[in-house]
Amino acid sequence: MTHIQIFNKVIEDFRNAGIACPDHEAELLLCRVLRVDRTHLILFGDIEALPEKEEKVFKLAEERMSGRPLQYILGLTDFMGFDIKVDERVLIPRPETEMLVETAVEEIKARGNKIRVHDLCTGSGVIAGCVAAICPEASVSGSDISKDALELARYNCDILQPEVPVELYQADLFAIPELDGPFDLILSNPPYIAPEVIETLQTEVKDHEPRLALDGGREGMEIIAKIIPEAEKRLSDGGLLLMEIGFDQGEKTRQMAEKAGYKTAEILKDLEGHDRILKAIK
Repeated sequence: MTHIQIFNKVIEDFRNAGIACPDHEAELLLCRVLRVDRTHLILFGDIEALPEKEEKVFKLAEERMSGRPLQYILGLTDFMGFDIKVDERVLIPRPETEMLVETAVEEIKARGNKIRVHDLCTGSGVIAGCVAAICPEASVSGSDISKDALELARYNCDILQPEVPVELYQADLFAIPELDGPFDLILSNPPYIAPEVIETLQTEVKDHEPRLALDGGREGMEIIAKIIPEAEKRLSDGGLLLMEIGFDQGEKTRQMAEKAGYKTAEILKDLEGHDRILKAIK
């Protein structure tokens, strides 16, 4: 089969399997396996595929149709223009988290770049790694309760910023003896989905992504409720907490921050107008 014939067949199979973006996912799959870009796929689609490449494409397509996320199948995902390594040990980074990184970068630059930053619940290390890559003068660290996640975070951080290593620690939230603080900026994308809501999510999420990184406890707020007051104690005066939250958690989260004694607390909305980030200043 030619490249374009394989491409069209995978699109058809993905569409019949109910995959939301069949064209896009088929393109990502073929470009990765054939090691070509989209332009090459379109302009030279009449090239016959090597038999082993054709076999691999259809094998991976079957795996995708079984419900496994394409990002885990390929082992990579794009985040802010960087190739990020992902597998079942960590959540797949979402576009919403790019907003968290972009906001953090703006704050770091506004505060003179040379500040101390900690990424709580670091997971794949994508937040800490990207912040360190974009703001190399900042001192960046990260922590996560999962040893498995930290192994992947170490890889991603080293690839993203090999010259200034990101310090990583295994810890349950702020239980990090090696880090006393204070921090100028604390970042977090914590688990914030209620257990009963997880069961209603797509198969790709509820059956494949790590439950530990999804489950935020009762109403999705238990871990958020722990982070907010503890972060306040570990921030420098004028220090900032930026935390990703669920689309319906803004008001509760803001009230928690006010109760914890932050000077100001506001909720930033994403491009769709949903509550997305708590911004709280000590």
